[in-house]
Amino acid sequence: MDLGVSGFDWDKGNRDKCQKRGVSLVAIEGVFHGSFALFPDSAHSEAEERFKAIGRTDEVC
Repeated sequence: MDLGVSGFDWDKGNRDKCQKRGVSLVAIEGVFHGSFALFPDSAHSEAEERFKAIGRTDEVC
């Protein structure tokens, strides 16, 4: 699947959640540069369409 990801728009809330869990924004963005699986994530929002992405990154966490 080629989503053509061209960039990321991190709001303060998302940046803070990632840092709290010890995952860098670089590592998260790196997942989208390789192969990844994408799944619907309707359990986390009733107001917008959300997805989960599972993949690998070259960054050591």
